[in-house]
Amino acid sequence: MTLRRRIGVGTTALVALAALLVTGCGSSTPAASDSVEVSGAWARPTLPSATEAVVYLSVTSPEDDTVVSATVPASVARAATLHESMLLDGSDGMAPMPNMDMGDDDAGATTESMPPATVPLPAGEVTVFEPGGLHVMLLGLVQPLVADTTFPLTLRLERGGDVVVEVEVRTNAP
Repeated sequence: MTLRRRIGVGTTALVALAALLVTGCGSSTPAASDSVEVSGAWARPTLPSATEAVVYLSVTSPEDDTVVSATVPASVARAATLHESMLLDGSDGMAPMPNMDMGDDDAGATTESMPPATVPLPAGEVTVFEPGGLHVMLLGLVQPLVADTTFPLTLRLERGGDVVVEVEVRTNAP
């Protein structure tokens, strides 16, 4: 047996052993992305000058979990961040933000949008990202969001899973 062949056999054995060890360390519970349900993901179309947009959706997890971040492809926006609207004086809705199309139903609202550190997902409960509450902010839009198109949004969960959902751009909520 030549030296080259011995190295090849040794490398193959090490790769097989590593695969066995990794498989043995796996969990028998499904990954978070297999068990978390995301529905109704949508965003309003934006004006050509808009630099920000908002995504709404509902998330249900069978086990306690936490959304720790959100991302979209660089072809959609520079960043996606978790936000929550906070009432400032008892009114409802979200305050108009510069360069963002909020739709007619948010005119005159007095709230402040703050980024929460994370969004808890209590087991079995629906967590709703909606106007006037939790939402995903898209910052630095690359191009306007156009009605009847879609784009992917990834939610990163604390339990290590990523959930990818298609966001539908539409004028009204689903």
